[in-house]
Amino acid sequence: MPLWRTMKVVRTHEDFVLDAHEKYILTALSKDIRYSRKRLSSRLKISEQLVGYKIKKLIEQQVIYPSLILDFKSFNLDIWIILATHLTSKEIKAVEEHSTTYLAEELLGEYHYLCVHVSSQLSPFIKELYSESDIKIIPINRQHSDEFNGYNIKDFSKEYAAQEETEQQAIDKYEKILIQKLAETPDASFSELSKRTGISRSIIAKRYYSLFEKNIILKNRYACDIYKMGFEAYILIIHILPKDYAKITYTLINNRNSGHLYGNPNTLILNYICLNNTDLQHMISLLKNSFRVTISVFQNSGTYHINTFPKSILEKLTIKKKYPK
Repeated sequence: MPLWRTMKVVRTHEDFVLDAHEKYILTALSKDIRYSRKRLSSRLKISEQLVGYKIKKLIEQQVIYPSLILDFKSFNLDIWIILATHLTSKEIKAVEEHSTTYLAEELLGEYHYLCVHVSSQLSPFIKELYSESDIKIIPINRQHSDEFNGYNIKDFSKEYAAQEETEQQAIDKYEKILIQKLAETPDASFSELSKRTGISRSIIAKRYYSLFEKNIILKNRYACDIYKMGFEAYILIIHILPKDYAKITYTLINNRNSGHLYGNPNTLILNYICLNNTDLQHMISLLKNSFRVTISVFQNSGTYHINTFPKSILEKLTIKKKYPK
C-alpha cells in the first residue's frame, strides 16, 4: 500500500509546542506542498538549512503529512455522507477498509460516526456496511478544500472565492499516470516523478498545473494533525435555504477556522477547527444572525481515518502501459 494513501489519527493528548517560525512554515505548507523553501527562508530571515530542518522535524513528529485532495466528481463518482448512530468495532473496521471510503470519523452527539463515501452507486455499500444501523444519508454535489489558518498568519489571510461548479474535464493519459504516482507520494519532486513515470519533467510540470486549472486536483499540501497543534475539531451540519448557498459558502470558506466543506443546495457540512469554544459559538451566532439556518454541532472524539485515494478512484486510473518521453 502506498505510504501516504491511508492515515489514521488518534488523539494522544500530547501537544507539540511550535515556535513562530514553525507555525508560519506549517501554514505555508498547508496551502501548497511545493511552497518554496527559499521563499520561506527569505520571509522568515533564517537559512534554508534551518527551514529544511524544521520541516523534517514536523514530518518526523507526524505533525504534518502529505495530502492530495481531488474533486471526486471529475472521476464520474458521487459523494455520500453517512451519519450513523452506532457501529460495532467490526463494522467500523469494515467501513475504514471499504473501497468507497474516503473519511471515517468518530463523533460525540446524536450521531456517533460520520463517513464520506465515493461511489457511482449508493445501494451496494449501504447494504454491505450499514444494513443494521440507524443512518442518515446526505448526497453531496460540491466540495471545497479548506483554507484553514488557525494561527492567523497575516501573509495567508485573504479572501477566497467559492469553487464554481464546472463541467467535467477529460483526464488524459499523462494526467492519469501523474495522479497515480501522486497517490503514493504527493510531495515527490517533478524530477522524481519524471524518473518514476518515464515522462519528461516538462510534461510532468505542465500536466501537474493543468490538473489544478481543471479543478481535478483541489489542493496538494501538507495536512496537519490538529490535535498535536492543540486544536479541537467539530462537525457543523447546516440546513440552509437554496438561495443562500453562495453567500453562506463564501462566509464559511473565508473563516480562518474552517476546514473542508461539503454541500448540496439544502445542506452544508463543515469541518470546523478551533482552539476554544468561543470561536465556535461566534461562528454559529454569525450564521444564525445573518441567515435562516438550523445548525447541529458534533465534536470529533479524537479519532479519524482518511483514505486519500479510495479504491473506487484508483480503479479509474488503471494504466495499461508505460508511455515514453
